[in-house]
Amino acid sequence: MIVKEIKRILKDDGIFYCSVPVPERKPEDSVIRGTLPPASELEKLFTDAGFLFQASDMKNGALFYFSAVKK
Repeated sequence: MIVKEIKRILKDDGIFYCSVPVPERKPEDSVIRGTLPPASELEKLFTDAGFLFQASDMKNGALFYFSAVKK
């Protein structure tokens, strides 16, 4: 899983920044192929792996921005 790999290569207190499309922000008229996990699932994946998760209030279409600090 990608979260385990991020944790493996990131130094302690290192910060991972990410932006990903999420279904709850997808405009009705847009098409995104593939399965999109909701923001809450992304948060759970990172917090369960021991990261400090911080969602950003930035908005840009379907994108969800967040950071995760390795603890």
